[in-house]
Amino acid sequence: MCRLNKKLIKNRKLDKITKTKIKDEINTKLVEKVEKPNVENSNKKLVTVHERDDKVVSGHENKELMSGHENSLSNELMSGYGYVCRSIQFMMIRNYMILRLINEGSSGKVYLALDDKRKFFALKFINKTLDFHTYTKIRDELEISYSVKHENIVETNVILETRRSLVLVMEYCSGGDLITFIRRNGSISEERARNGFKMILNAIKYLHSHNIYHRDIKPENLLIQSNKLKLCDFGASIRIRSDVRLFETVGTMSYAAPEVLDGTCGYYGEKADVWSLGVVLYAMVFGQLPYTTKEDNVKSVLNKILTTKLTFPSRKSIEIVKLIKQMLQIEPSKRISIQHITTHPWIINNEENKNIEITSNINTINSNNVNGEILSIVMDNII
Repeated sequence: MCRLNKKLIKNRKLDKITKTKIKDEINTKLVEKVEKPNVENSNKKLVTVHERDDKVVSGHENKELMSGHENSLSNELMSGYGYVCRSIQFMMIRNYMILRLINEGSSGKVYLALDDKRKFFALKFINKTLDFHTYTKIRDELEISYSVKHENIVETNVILETRRSLVLVMEYCSGGDLITFIRRNGSISEERARNGFKMILNAIKYLHSHNIYHRDIKPENLLIQSNKLKLCDFGASIRIRSDVRLFETVGTMSYAAPEVLDGTCGYYGEKADVWSLGVVLYAMVFGQLPYTTKEDNVKSVLNKILTTKLTFPSRKSIEIVKLIKQMLQIEPSKRISIQHITTHPWIINNEENKNIEITSNINTINSNNVNGEILSIVMDNII
């Protein structure tokens, strides 16, 4: 049984140690030489970027190593954004300038980057020097990430390949993730939770229609952009027929279905995703998880689910309580289907629903922020 990842993703300011770590990673992992794309291969989704020396290019030195395009972008950024670019070190991969580390997971690191049109992107670097099984799974993740197109799924624009890494160039969602929002603001009202949950549901329904099962639905993988929630991270996803029983234990313990945690009798992708959706909806409206344990292991979480009656810490509508109970049925065969969720009375409520109001402000990098760190994201007004 695989050990499940329960690490929560948090936005945090970079301390001195982290900055040094990022610098070391940049020195060894990123690519500074930009190659003009081959016209014959311009339609291919996997673009190869040739590597040269592992050197960091800064604003005041080594400019001779930069192409004319890179040099122009560097000058534009220095003049246009008003921060001391000359005092920081940065790297380029094609037309993307690496700004800072956003997140780090088991499969790779994600950096905030800026292109030559001053548009932000999230670049996920995946190490290619992994074992064959892990690398094969990562290639599957890339294929799924690039193939799905939906307004509530984070878009992967292009996949780059270097000698050491595969790089996903993804849509950047400036509002952060849903787990951070819930921690800062507490539970979400039913009316607004309904609107947000419909977005998640639409994304999952789209995936299932293409025989793709996410298997790691959680607030950490739900990003906020403008007034939309977008699903991301297909590291645990699989494309397979709906009638095929799965046996691989994947996902995150607090959101994984009991049959996934058990790992003996197998499970179906749709039913596993429905359970995870139920936990997410519970967390949205109650601000906490339905099942928590002191011990951080699969056996304890599974035992808690099987032996504890589902409770609701505050009063909510009868319809949402019924829906959550149907989604968190321990027996998969009794669990509600995605199709029936979409027609559930709580989902099709005819009351006028206000959009989730989420404002995300990224402060301009100024001369006082010489290390180029983007200041904290501010999210307000969901309640």
